Amino acid sequence: MKSWHTLLATSVLSLTLLTACEDLSSSSSIERSTVNGLPTVVAKESATAKVNVEAVDYANRSIALRGPDGTTEIFQVSPAVKNFSQIKKGDVVTVEYATRLAASVRKTTDMPTSEMSWGVETAKLGEKPGILCTRKATIEATITSIDYKTRKVDMKTTTGNVISLTASDKLKNLENVHQGDQVVFDYTEAVSIRVD
Repeated sequence: MKSWHTLLATSVLSLTLLTACEDLSSSSSIERSTVNGLPTVVAKESATAKVNVEAVDYANRSIALRGPDGTTEIFQVSPAVKNFSQIKKGDVVTVEYATRLAASVRKTTDMPTSEMSWGVETAKLGEKPGILCTRKATIEATITSIDYKTRKVDMKTTTGNVISLTASDKLKNLENVHQGDQVVFDYTEAVSIRVD
């Protein structure tokens, strides 16, 4: 459970830093293809920002970071981050956030499943401080209804949750998808914070 809490705290910190930065580079893409006559979609997003260390409180493990717009925010640093004592005023912190969602259809009579995993990697002792958190989830949902005219698809997950979505006109081969087919959602999220 410790890894999940670390991931959550790191994700919140990353998103706070990214949204506070004007000097933000980001990209996104959507790829649509057909695999064995069935539609597949892969959506990716990433963002990177750099902030400066304004001050460090070693005793309380807090750090003040200043963005390019001059705004300063104070954050608590998790004990999971090693080498905290190496961070100095004037250091540059790079924050990177990336997600990937792949959705594919498959013909199967197997019961849908779901699984989730996460991991936390920190810099080794003596290296520049940094942390990388990842979260992965695979959710399978069974199609309960599909309207080819409106392109609305309803699905049910293993927990009984209903997912409704409208397929883009750009998505080909929707006519090959039928009630009872499964949609597999593979989601990956990665957050990296490091001192350069």
